Amino acid sequence: MAHRIDDLTRVFVAILILLLIPLFSPLGNNFRKEFASDRGQHHTLPSRLSPSSEKEPQIARILTDSFVPLKIGGICDADVPERWGEAFGRESSWPAGTAFAAENKNPYDKFRTASYSNQGLYPEEDEIRLGAELHRQLQQQETFVTDPAITRYIQELGQRLARVSKRPDLTYRFFVIEDPTVNAFALPGGYIYIHTGLLQTVESESELASVLGHEIAHVVARHGLKNLKRAQQWQFFIGLLNLGLDAALGQGRARYGQLASQLLAAGILTKHSRDAEREADFLGLHEMYRAQYDPRGMISMFQKLERISRQNPDLLGFVFRTHPPASERIRNTQAEITDHLELSEELIQNTDDFLAMKRRFRELGLGHVRPRQRRR
Repeated sequence: MAHRIDDLTRVFVAILILLLIPLFSPLGNNFRKEFASDRGQHHTLPSRLSPSSEKEPQIARILTDSFVPLKIGGICDADVPERWGEAFGRESSWPAGTAFAAENKNPYDKFRTASYSNQGLYPEEDEIRLGAELHRQLQQQETFVTDPAITRYIQELGQRLARVSKRPDLTYRFFVIEDPTVNAFALPGGYIYIHTGLLQTVESESELASVLGHEIAHVVARHGLKNLKRAQQWQFFIGLLNLGLDAALGQGRARYGQLASQLLAAGILTKHSRDAEREADFLGLHEMYRAQYDPRGMISMFQKLERISRQNPDLLGFVFRTHPPASERIRNTQAEITDHLELSEELIQNTDDFLAMKRRFRELGLGHVRPRQRRR
């Protein structure tokens, strides 16, 4: 009974501190500014994830450091704002639909000399372990395409792009999920997923390479890990609200799996600012070019997305619906190709392997996959 009273006292103190934070602290300023910042962008995972079966203390530590689902003033799970704004240290560089800033600078210039590492984030071994755990949970919730011809082709294409990325030493894994939406996303540690709806949409290998290159770029730039790190500034009061979190982790894998599900449901790993999406476009464009693909495949892919957004927006997963407008991405990419890349007839637009994959895709009827009912 005494322990329960102590717990209630701590909860009361936590709530009191939360009420005072917006009035007196710099963190409160960030908390307020979050709601004033413009809308951000995110990938959405295809389901709520459920626990798996092993215990990994290091991953539990990452989850503890980054746990964000809140129920304060309507902020929780599906109500998490698309733009975490200054509270997560994001920029609101250019307005929607604008290819260049007021000074007419190339928006990709800021990424040209960037270097990437795990320094100041989580160690790479922890990142890989986290990605493996999240993938195990996805496997429990989603139907993965297992046809050898399709999976082998996607792996080979993905590896070709990953080898020329700015993070070539990481082991990348590529998967296809049966889902009719035009969607793709990446998780930390090199786990990359595309939907059958996207495979149905692409008409050339260079278009598919542009999508995979973009997702590889999110892993290269550690966008998911950076979001986790930024989430730590919430840790002070989140830790107070989640009293007994460490004890819950000690209760076993089930509780840990629940925390992992909530972390993913909050979208921290896949919510990216528009600037991060521009960075992924920039890196992905140069990856596909170094892999000898015609970079104009990225432009034609954006044109498809623009057309789908007008004609059948329900087919677009949030990953594309909430990126910078396709019209802006087309202009940015065209400017980058004109100013910095040299086109030639040797660049790959399509291959026999791609056409064979598409034939097999149609034979399996994957273009007619119906959305599965998912637990909410």
